[in-house]
Amino acid sequence: MSTNSNSELRIPDYIPIEIQVEIIKHLPIKSLVRCTLLSKVFNAIIKSRSFITRHSVRYNQMHHLLSRYLIDMNDEFQQNYVSIIDNDNFPQNKLPITVHDTVNRIYPEVSFVLGSSHGLLCLFESENNIDTKCFIWNSFIQRCIIIPIPDPKHWVVGFGVCPDTCDIKLVKITDRDSCNSVNWDIEVYTVSSGVWRTIPSYKPRKSIDLTLNSAVLNGIIYFLAKDDSGKTRSGHCRNMFVTFDLTSEKIGEVYLPDSLAFLSGFLNLSTRMESLAEIHDYKEGEQRVCDVWIFKHVFPNSCEKLFTFKAPNDSYDKVLGFRKNGDLILMRSTPSNERQI
Repeated sequence: MSTNSNSELRIPDYIPIEIQVEIIKHLPIKSLVRCTLLSKVFNAIIKSRSFITRHSVRYNQMHHLLSRYLIDMNDEFQQNYVSIIDNDNFPQNKLPITVHDTVNRIYPEVSFVLGSSHGLLCLFESENNIDTKCFIWNSFIQRCIIIPIPDPKHWVVGFGVCPDTCDIKLVKITDRDSCNSVNWDIEVYTVSSGVWRTIPSYKPRKSIDLTLNSAVLNGIIYFLAKDDSGKTRSGHCRNMFVTFDLTSEKIGEVYLPDSLAFLSGFLNLSTRMESLAEIHDYKEGEQRVCDVWIFKHVFPNSCEKLFTFKAPNDSYDKVLGFRKNGDLILMRSTPSNERQI
């Protein structure tokens, strides 16, 4: 790649377009944005879903964490985003981020982050379970698409990127709980097609209740679920996972060992260093306790408690997830109502 006397980008015409694309795959984000000005062809290629997905996996850039937090402004919430460089100075190096206009218009009170994958952030918004939609935002190139969720009743939705086709997908699982059928209706939305399509239904046992708590790893979405049939004497349901394979589009059930099956308190799914992690947050007297369990190798029998973190009850508000090196990330509120990580 060369420049002319006017410092404009120019690529020799004799280099085949396929080779040019292979070359630019190795460029950093800022250089790619400049390359979109080369031609309409390059603009279309660089902004395509397949190129964005493959570039995010291939290019080993400095790891950033995108944080979303809400501030209570006189009974009205304001959403804020900040990019934090995950290095030795974490969390001191914070960078301002340009938020897409569509993302800024999301109502903070009725929205949350559904998930993230391949550099994409999926935000979920629901107003009284009527006007329900997902926003898939690429903060690098400032693109955001809105996907309405049809018939939002008795359902959960998951987000991920298919590892084979690099297509962005949403899966909607509906439990109608009718007298005639206990089957789950399964619908899949692919960004490439722009439509929802129905796939063969799945018949679970009646006792399984799904939650929106999910994580995606290696092309599989894991939903945290409860099995009411396995209640203990104290009334605790059995914890389990329901899975959705983004390639085969098949549903599965994963039953956890007893060490995890009957945990009480707040449970949250996440990923840690290429492994699925379950965060167990609970209170023990005057202390707040956080256990981190991870799954390796032969899933799920390989689960192990990685570590336990204990702190005073008011020391933090929420567990956000993990850094690239595996350290736990916590958020707490200051007396001035600011959020600290």
